[in-house]
Amino acid sequence: MNRSRLLALFGGIMLIFSIFVPWATHANSRLGLSESINGYSTDGAFGGLFGFLIILIALVYRGKPEKAYSYIIAFLAIIAFYITFRAITVTGQVNRANEEIITSFGMGVYISFLGAVLSFIGSIMKVPALIHDRKTIPPR
Repeated sequence: MNRSRLLALFGGIMLIFSIFVPWATHANSRLGLSESINGYSTDGAFGGLFGFLIILIALVYRGKPEKAYSYIIAFLAIIAFYITFRAITVTGQVNRANEEIITSFGMGVYISFLGAVLSFIGSIMKVPALIHDRKTIPPR
């Protein structure tokens, strides 16, 4: 298996894993209550779905960056990255809107972010065996 395919597979696995760990923790300073939110109860579930699709496509992925499925993996990784970025910005808006509720990020956001980036890099990475595909002619 080549490196680009492994990166896409590993990124997809990370996207799926990220939905099972906490994405955010909300704490009310006045009441002393807190709640953890996992990725499957937010938009992170879509990131997990995209991770599953990335894994399926990467299993038939042959490592040629010019192929259509390479662009599909890149597109899915960009959408998963956007979902993660949106979760970060919404958390900032919640913190500014209500001073009693403090929201902090969980590991799921970081794992999803890293999985989306790795999947994207794996989809656009060139494979060295394909770059040096020309046969060399021995000198005379």
